Amino acid sequence: MSIQETAKQNMYAAMKAHDKQKKDAYAMLYDQLKKKEIDLRHPLTDDEEIAVVTKMVKQCKDSIDSVPEGKGGEFIEKVKFEMEIYS
Repeated sequence: MSIQETAKQNMYAAMKAHDKQKKDAYAMLYDQLKKKEIDLRHPLTDDEEIAVVTKMVKQCKDSIDSVPEGKGGEFIEKVKFEMEIYS
């Protein structure tokens, strides 16, 4: 099963469980994968899916690094949670 299919199934499961944080993270992952697929005009290969996920993890790390020390507690927790989902 591809990462895109897994993200879609997990997003639906999170919706049924009323877990907004997980749903949002999986929806963002699915959206980025779908966008890349549309841009390339062909189904994504495993390597292309991994490249998208790696980029998203890097963006999360950059977001955490950009927040000043001791600030943005809720934001950092949200981004760390998303990073766990993507990893």
